[in-house]
Amino acid sequence: HMAQATMLRTQRAHYVVTTNLDGLYRKAGLKAHEQVCFLHGDIYTERCTGCGYEFERNYETRRPRIHVHDHHVGTCDRCGSAPPAQYTGYPKPASQTGADGEGFADNLLVGTQCKNVGTKDTHINFGECLDPIDWKDAERHCKKADLCIVMGTSMSLRHITHFPFQAQRTVICNLQATPDDAKADLRIWATCD
Repeated sequence: HMAQATMLRTQRAHYVVTTNLDGLYRKAGLKAHEQVCFLHGDIYTERCTGCGYEFERNYETRRPRIHVHDHHVGTCDRCGSAPPAQYTGYPKPASQTGADGEGFADNLLVGTQCKNVGTKDTHINFGECLDPIDWKDAERHCKKADLCIVMGTSMSLRHITHFPFQAQRTVICNLQATPDDAKADLRIWATCD
Protein backbone atom coordinates (compact mmCIF):
# COMPACT_ATOMS: atom_id res chain seq x y z
CA HIS A 1 0.00 0.00 0.00
CA MET A 2 2.76 2.43 0.90
CA ALA A 3 4.72 1.53 -2.25
CA GLN A 4 1.68 2.20 -4.42
CA ALA A 5 1.02 5.48 -2.60
CA THR A 6 4.66 6.47 -3.19
CA MET A 7 4.30 5.66 -6.89
CA LEU A 8 1.30 8.00 -7.06
CA ARG A 9 3.03 10.80 -5.16
CA THR A 10 6.09 10.57 -7.46
CA GLN A 11 3.80 10.43 -10.54
CA ARG A 12 5.01 6.97 -11.59
CA ALA A 13 1.38 5.84 -11.33
CA HIS A 14 -1.91 7.72 -11.55
CA TYR A 15 -4.62 5.67 -9.86
CA VAL A 16 -5.33 2.53 -7.80
CA VAL A 17 -8.38 0.29 -8.19
CA THR A 18 -8.68 -2.13 -5.30
CA THR A 19 -11.00 -4.75 -3.85
CA ASN A 20 -9.38 -4.35 -0.41
CA LEU A 21 -11.75 -2.78 2.06
CA ASP A 22 -9.36 -2.66 5.02
CA GLY A 23 -8.70 1.10 4.85
CA LEU A 24 -4.94 0.74 4.32
CA TYR A 25 -4.88 2.85 1.15
CA ARG A 26 -6.44 5.78 3.00
CA LYS A 27 -3.97 5.26 5.84
CA ALA A 28 -1.25 5.42 3.19
CA GLY A 29 -2.60 8.87 2.27
CA LEU A 30 -4.58 8.16 -0.91
CA LYS A 31 -7.76 10.13 -1.54
CA ALA A 32 -10.93 8.29 -2.57
CA HIS A 33 -12.05 8.94 -6.16
CA GLU A 34 -9.04 11.21 -6.83
CA GLN A 35 -6.36 8.54 -6.37
CA VAL A 36 -8.09 5.29 -5.41
CA CYS A 37 -11.32 3.44 -6.10
CA PHE A 38 -12.63 0.92 -3.55
CA LEU A 39 -14.66 -1.50 -5.67
CA HIS A 40 -15.80 -3.48 -2.63
CA GLY A 41 -16.06 -0.48 -0.35
CA ASP A 42 -13.99 0.71 2.58
CA ILE A 43 -14.83 -0.21 6.16
CA TYR A 44 -14.28 3.41 7.27
CA THR A 45 -16.50 5.08 4.63
CA GLU A 46 -20.14 6.07 5.07
CA ARG A 47 -21.87 7.28 1.88
CA CYS A 48 -25.10 9.25 1.63
CA THR A 49 -27.70 7.62 -0.61
CA GLY A 50 -29.21 11.06 -1.27
CA CYS A 51 -26.43 13.53 -2.06
CA GLY A 52 -23.56 11.01 -2.47
CA TYR A 53 -21.31 12.73 0.08
CA GLU A 54 -18.78 10.42 1.73
CA PHE A 55 -17.94 10.63 5.39
CA GLU A 56 -14.52 9.19 6.25
CA ARG A 57 -14.71 7.85 9.79
CA ASN A 58 -12.02 6.73 12.25
CA TYR A 59 -14.17 3.72 13.15
CA GLU A 60 -15.75 0.89 11.18
CA THR A 61 -19.07 2.05 9.79
CA ARG A 62 -20.64 -1.42 9.49
CA ARG A 63 -23.12 -1.76 12.32
CA PRO A 64 -22.99 -4.91 14.42
CA ARG A 65 -25.91 -7.33 14.61
CA ILE A 66 -27.74 -6.21 11.49
CA HIS A 67 -28.88 -8.31 8.53
CA VAL A 68 -25.90 -9.11 6.28
CA HIS A 69 -27.51 -7.26 3.35
CA ASP A 70 -28.59 -4.19 5.35
CA HIS A 71 -26.15 -1.31 4.90
CA HIS A 72 -28.03 1.37 6.86
CA VAL A 73 -25.85 3.62 9.03
CA GLY A 74 -27.82 6.80 9.75
CA THR A 75 -29.09 10.18 8.59
CA CYS A 76 -26.98 12.45 6.38
CA ASP A 77 -25.74 15.55 8.20
CA ARG A 78 -25.42 17.43 4.90
CA CYS A 79 -28.71 16.81 3.04
CA GLY A 80 -30.91 15.19 5.68
CA SER A 81 -31.49 11.95 3.74
CA ALA A 82 -32.87 9.42 6.22
CA PRO A 83 -34.34 5.94 6.10
CA PRO A 84 -38.11 5.86 5.54
CA ALA A 85 -40.38 5.46 8.56
CA GLN A 86 -41.03 1.79 7.78
CA TYR A 87 -37.30 0.93 8.12
CA THR A 88 -36.78 -1.78 10.76
CA GLY A 89 -33.44 -3.36 9.83
CA TYR A 90 -35.21 -6.66 9.15
CA PRO A 91 -36.24 -7.90 5.71
CA LYS A 92 -39.85 -8.48 4.78
CA PRO A 93 -40.72 -12.17 5.19
CA ALA A 94 -39.93 -14.19 2.04
CA SER A 95 -38.34 -11.18 0.28
CA GLN A 96 -35.20 -11.40 -1.84
CA THR A 97 -32.05 -9.73 -0.49
CA GLY A 98 -28.61 -8.85 -1.89
CA ALA A 99 -28.28 -8.81 -5.67
CA ASP A 100 -31.52 -10.84 -5.94
CA GLY A 101 -33.60 -8.12 -4.29
CA GLU A 102 -34.74 -4.73 -5.47
CA GLY A 103 -33.45 -2.87 -2.43
CA PHE A 104 -35.53 -1.02 0.11
CA ALA A 105 -38.74 -1.00 -1.91
CA ASP A 106 -38.61 -4.80 -2.15
CA ASN A 107 -37.24 -5.92 1.20
CA LEU A 108 -37.05 -2.91 3.60
CA LEU A 109 -33.25 -3.18 3.84
CA VAL A 110 -30.83 -0.43 2.77
CA GLY A 111 -29.02 -2.05 -0.14
CA THR A 112 -25.88 -1.15 -2.05
CA GLN A 113 -27.79 0.68 -4.79
CA CYS A 114 -30.70 2.24 -2.86
CA LYS A 115 -31.38 5.98 -3.20
CA ASN A 116 -32.58 8.50 -0.60
CA VAL A 117 -32.61 6.13 2.39
CA GLY A 118 -30.01 7.83 4.60
CA THR A 119 -26.35 6.94 4.83
CA LYS A 120 -24.95 3.47 4.24
CA ASP A 121 -21.71 1.64 4.77
CA THR A 122 -19.85 0.87 1.53
CA HIS A 123 -18.84 -2.70 2.41
CA ILE A 124 -19.89 -5.04 -0.44
CA ASN A 125 -20.79 -8.58 0.61
CA PHE A 126 -20.68 -11.65 -1.63
CA GLY A 127 -23.90 -11.78 -3.61
CA GLU A 128 -24.39 -8.01 -3.77
CA CYS A 129 -24.12 -5.57 -6.66
CA LEU A 130 -21.27 -3.08 -6.65
CA ASP A 131 -22.11 0.57 -6.11
CA PRO A 132 -22.36 2.30 -9.52
CA ILE A 133 -20.19 5.18 -8.23
CA ASP A 134 -17.23 2.86 -7.67
CA TRP A 135 -17.87 0.81 -10.83
CA LYS A 136 -17.79 3.98 -12.97
CA ASP A 137 -14.59 5.22 -11.27
CA ALA A 138 -12.82 1.92 -11.99
CA GLU A 139 -14.04 1.79 -15.57
CA ARG A 140 -13.08 5.41 -16.33
CA HIS A 141 -9.54 5.07 -14.99
CA CYS A 142 -8.83 1.64 -16.45
CA LYS A 143 -10.01 2.69 -19.92
CA LYS A 144 -7.67 5.69 -20.04
CA ALA A 145 -4.63 3.87 -18.58
CA ASP A 146 -1.56 3.16 -20.68
CA LEU A 147 -0.59 0.38 -18.28
CA CYS A 148 -2.44 -1.51 -15.56
CA ILE A 149 -0.40 -3.49 -13.04
CA VAL A 150 -2.42 -6.20 -11.30
CA MET A 151 -0.78 -7.11 -7.99
CA GLY A 152 -1.32 -9.93 -5.52
CA THR A 153 -4.69 -11.27 -6.63
CA SER A 154 -5.98 -14.64 -7.80
CA MET A 155 -8.32 -12.79 -10.21
CA SER A 156 -11.10 -15.10 -9.10
CA LEU A 157 -13.75 -12.38 -8.75
CA ARG A 158 -14.84 -12.69 -12.36
CA HIS A 159 -17.33 -9.81 -12.28
CA ILE A 160 -14.44 -7.31 -12.16
CA THR A 161 -11.45 -9.01 -13.81
CA HIS A 162 -12.16 -7.29 -17.13
CA PHE A 163 -11.12 -3.89 -15.75
CA PRO A 164 -7.31 -4.30 -16.04
CA PHE A 165 -7.65 -5.38 -19.67
CA GLN A 166 -9.35 -2.11 -20.60
CA ALA A 167 -5.91 -0.47 -20.33
CA GLN A 168 -3.57 -0.45 -23.32
CA ARG A 169 -1.25 -2.94 -21.60
CA THR A 170 -1.64 -5.20 -18.56
CA VAL A 171 0.94 -6.73 -16.23
CA ILE A 172 0.03 -9.41 -13.67
CA CYS A 173 2.33 -9.82 -10.67
CA ASN A 174 1.35 -12.72 -8.42
CA LEU A 175 2.78 -15.96 -7.01
CA GLN A 176 -0.08 -18.18 -8.13
CA ALA A 177 -1.52 -18.73 -11.57
CA THR A 178 -4.59 -16.72 -12.55
CA PRO A 179 -7.27 -17.42 -15.18
CA ASP A 180 -6.04 -14.36 -17.09
CA ASP A 181 -2.29 -15.02 -17.30
CA ALA A 182 -2.41 -15.65 -21.05
CA LYS A 183 -4.13 -12.29 -21.68
CA ALA A 184 -1.46 -10.27 -19.86
CA ASP A 185 1.23 -8.45 -21.82
CA LEU A 186 3.69 -9.41 -19.09
CA ARG A 187 3.42 -12.02 -16.33
CA ILE A 188 5.67 -11.68 -13.25
CA TRP A 189 5.82 -14.54 -10.73
CA ALA A 190 6.67 -12.71 -7.49
CA THR A 191 5.39 -11.63 -4.08
CA CYS A 192 3.78 -8.21 -3.70
CA ASP A 193 4.09 -7.61 0.05
